[in-house]
Amino acid sequence: MFDYDPQKHYSKETESRVVIRFQDCDPLRHLNNAKYFDYFFNAREDQVPKLYGLEIIDMIREYKAAWVVYNHNISYIRPAAAIFSNYLGIKRKLEEIPGGFQVTIDLKNTKLVDHSVMENLHRFQESYEDTGGTVKIIGLENHTPVSDHPLAAQKSKS
Repeated sequence: MFDYDPQKHYSKETESRVVIRFQDCDPLRHLNNAKYFDYFFNAREDQVPKLYGLEIIDMIREYKAAWVVYNHNISYIRPAAAIFSNYLGIKRKLEEIPGGFQVTIDLKNTKLVDHSVMENLHRFQESYEDTGGTVKIIGLENHTPVSDHPLAAQKSKS
């Protein structure tokens, strides 16, 4: 069973790589919406034992409890959106930038920048600036935040 070690760093972000299977896609070669959840659940089953040493079956046996999905929702967003599902590609490109440069991230052509992308770009900006570089995020002048939170999702006004 999981024993918390206060001296150990537990990652709050994980990454899993999968091969998108042909049978999981629709005729337009988009991943079928229901399959997203299968990929998320499989990643959870892979990551939890690896990162925390906790086998889900052990949790069920010991605590007579399990994770249950109470609700899920998938929204279809127009193209040119910076959303969680395409942020991983953006993240990979950002990680390839050597430290110490002046980086400008231009979001003017997006119709939507979701809150997870806003948060991740903010994190990237903080960590990259620790390397001696600078990061400017531009192009949100024609966007409206969906809430008062400083990292709220931003929708294009047009």
